[in-house]
Amino acid sequence: LQRLHAEPACSPAIAAAAETLVTDALSIVTANSESASVRTLWMPRLASTLCQTRLFAWTVRAGVALCEVFADSDDEHVRSSLTGMVQELLSKAAGALDAGSDAAGSRSELLRAAFDLLASGAALLSDSESLRWARLGLAELPLSNSPEVTRSVLNHVMGVPLDSLAVLLVQSIA
Repeated sequence: LQRLHAEPACSPAIAAAAETLVTDALSIVTANSESASVRTLWMPRLASTLCQTRLFAWTVRAGVALCEVFADSDDEHVRSSLTGMVQELLSKAAGALDAGSDAAGSRSELLRAAFDLLASGAALLSDSESLRWARLGLAELPLSNSPEVTRSVLNHVMGVPLDSLAVLLVQSIA
């Protein structure tokens, strides 16, 4: 899976097969989230694999699913794996969005997935990272025709600390 997605020109059939494989693994890992071996071995492996594959909106959505199930865990190993995964997937998504790349699929789909990841992994992010995505999201609003993206961006912006948001808004006016 990692090798196939590291190739820049993987075929749509390979991408679809990889998505199916990840979806199947995700179903097993999330359904068995109470198992110690899943928490200590399989979830971190799946999170790592998502970080090492080429960026697709579905890889980000798989990260969302892991966060939704495991983000409340008190296990430091789980939280560390999730934090690294969230940071890596958001970094890749920001890079693709900044570059104007459509390699990950439609821009709207990637934005929606990234903001869903922000919502599900909010407790794992630094304030500066949340502010960075608020800035990115606000810059995307005029370009977006998607009500889901607009709603996701505004939900994220409302979660940013008010003093940081005020600084962001003043900077955008100046």
